[in-house]
Amino acid sequence: MKNNGENCIVFFKDQGQPGNDYGLKDEDFVLIIMTDFQKEIITKYGKDKICVDETHGLNSYDFNLYSVLVVGEHKNGITVAFCFPNKSSEDVFRIYFSAIKNAVGIIETTTFMTDDAPAFYNAWSYVMGTVKNVLLCAWHVTRNWHQNLNKIKNPEKRKIVNKALKAVKEELCLETFSKLMKQFIQELLNDSDTCEFGKYFQQNYAKRPEKWAYCYRKGLGINTNMYLESLHKKIKYHYFEGKHVKGLDIAIDGLLKLVRDLIFQRLIKITKRTISSDKLSKIVNSHRLGPEIQSNKIEKLADNEWKIESNHSNYIICKKEECHRLCNIKCTACKICIHSYTCSCVDNLIRENIFKHIHKVAKMFLNDTHNEEIQEIYVNQNDILKETFDVLPCSSKSANNDGHESKKRKIESILALIDEYELTLVEESKIHRNLDSILNIFYNKKEHNSKKVKMMESSTINIKKKIEKQPGYFSTERKRCTKLVHSKIQLLKKLTILKKDYC
Repeated sequence: MKNNGENCIVFFKDQGQPGNDYGLKDEDFVLIIMTDFQKEIITKYGKDKICVDETHGLNSYDFNLYSVLVVGEHKNGITVAFCFPNKSSEDVFRIYFSAIKNAVGIIETTTFMTDDAPAFYNAWSYVMGTVKNVLLCAWHVTRNWHQNLNKIKNPEKRKIVNKALKAVKEELCLETFSKLMKQFIQELLNDSDTCEFGKYFQQNYAKRPEKWAYCYRKGLGINTNMYLESLHKKIKYHYFEGKHVKGLDIAIDGLLKLVRDLIFQRLIKITKRTISSDKLSKIVNSHRLGPEIQSNKIEKLADNEWKIESNHSNYIICKKEECHRLCNIKCTACKICIHSYTCSCVDNLIRENIFKHIHKVAKMFLNDTHNEEIQEIYVNQNDILKETFDVLPCSSKSANNDGHESKKRKIESILALIDEYELTLVEESKIHRNLDSILNIFYNKKEHNSKKVKMMESSTINIKKKIEKQPGYFSTERKRCTKLVHSKIQLLKKLTILKKDYC
């Protein structure tokens, strides 16, 4: 890749190399991968959301994979950088984010989401600057709470506390949330059965509710790190077939194939204008539930404001200004996009879904002026195609470049444009003539195939020569002696003593 001028390795510190310049030890290992496509994507969409998470099991050296992800215009997660370090520390993450900064510049994002590990954000703020909204993944927070609920020995009280935790976390009104928090902590500490859990909650989460409470993440459109969790599952079970990967080279090859597939998936969505995502399926399901709401439970409060009565709560729906941006997530039946309305329900404010209340209001109260279809704004397809082809991996490019585009990329571009545009008879005949002339070049080459084979057979490559072996990496993590291993060691010692006595 270096010889082709397209090296996607933005940082590499091998084991055995001195690492004093980066604050690393000689036995430390850091590999950071970032392709041209990933650089382009983080520049475009990194200003909105940045997600960071880790996964393990992609090699036998305990080098975990740390991924940085953004959310694209189709509401799908796209990885923009990979890092394989031998340890997880703030110093390593500073190197990680500094490599990204050197490649694309400073990323000033609005929302930064990780699991409950402060080293991620500390390193990001040191390199890129502070972020307005720093969130913890809701799934990781809930998992930590469930693991510590075992501090409550009474099973009935454990269930009550679990329900109370959910109610406190999902409260959307800031004033109500503050009252619930004070009351909840006070009741936990006053009860001897829940006192221990109350101290844990007060120490770890009560002091930073802005990172996990729903009332602090309204309208941000992200609640969990499931984009990355889905990506890690895809890597392990699709590209590695659920097998434990031993060699680091296999893991790197799988990640580069993943990026290659992301490029072509994005290209297909752009050229065919078809979007398939989890967001759209949820919007379709919500649209089907809309007619279930009775019309007499809807009250019009103002020109662009409605109230819907429900068994659990009352919801306020507000119509926003007309959306003139490129919206890919929308309901074509109701002729609205995700920016058209807001609802006070959790599904809309937190998960950014067009929930059933909005579908019902959109169908009932839209005026004729508002009932017009959303004007679909499409950018120049040629610019998008050129932009996408410019960041194709080097495996898709020919060695002999014609300008900046290889022959293979030009053919792929022609195929995409043929599906995109309707051609006249004159244009089609002209294309056929040019394609025939290209095919004749290859037909005339058939007589030279035998000479080509002989040249390949007389190559000077020594096929019997052994290939150079990969460097043998090693884990720097301390292996803990488990109780089972310890008991086996003690048993072997006793057997050795008995054998000596018997002899």
